[in-house]
Amino acid sequence: MASQNKKSKAEKAVSASQKGRGNSKKTTSKSTKQPEAQKGFQIPPRVISGTIFLALFILLLVVYLKPDGQIPKMLNSFLCGLIGRVGFIIAIPGSLCLFMIHAFSNKRPVILRSIFVGIFVLTCGCLFHLSSNYPLTESGFAVARQLYDGGIAGKAGGLLCGGACELLSALLGNILSYICLIVLAIFALLGAMQITIPSIIRAIQSR
Repeated sequence: MASQNKKSKAEKAVSASQKGRGNSKKTTSKSTKQPEAQKGFQIPPRVISGTIFLALFILLLVVYLKPDGQIPKMLNSFLCGLIGRVGFIIAIPGSLCLFMIHAFSNKRPVILRSIFVGIFVLTCGCLFHLSSNYPLTESGFAVARQLYDGGIAGKAGGLLCGGACELLSALLGNILSYICLIVLAIFALLGAMQITIPSIIRAIQSR
């Protein structure tokens, strides 16, 4: 009888400990579920960025095609004066490309590809400025104003692209500047499309 009482007490102790573990698991599961429920619905960041770039594409397209209001005219002049008319034109499909990258890349990284798109747009503006042979008649800070006005007139690369191109050509000369800018534009375009040199080599070898 004493052994049976000891067994029953041991069984009760084991069952009590199992119940305590079950209750602790339930409480921990409830505590973990509560913050998840409190989070609620959140808009993915790439949906926001994709929407912004789509709106930017529509804005740039309208400003370029039909700048009939005062604000579109001011934006047109400002962007052309900043990156040149060619850079402005390339920025329109560039903004559409940014929308495609952010909207349809799933979980793949997009920051570096977005940077490559921006580099490609600026490089195209620099190439146009280098090929235009825009004469700079001013000196000092007046050069910035001349580059800005030349960008608005469609004769130069604007303040950013024209200034960078003038600095590059002063350091390397026109021929090396052409080579560097063309190579940079090619690599920026490949980087925006996530195409690497090894993948190109493998594709050529497979054919």
